[in-house]
Amino acid sequence: MSERSVQNTYNAIFALIDIQEVWRRTRPFHSLSERDREELISLLEKVRTSLDTIEEEML
Repeated sequence: MSERSVQNTYNAIFALIDIQEVWRRTRPFHSLSERDREELISLLEKVRTSLDTIEEEML
């Protein structure tokens, strides 16, 4: 594995922590504003991109 994969692991973890913060901020009902939805979409894309990169390097 490369340094790039290690960095992408951290990127995914940090994005997941940010997602957790959205859930904390919107509790107890997790009603999401348009801004919250856009933030979640962006964060999920970061996680997917990071994991895709890690997987590509494994193959």
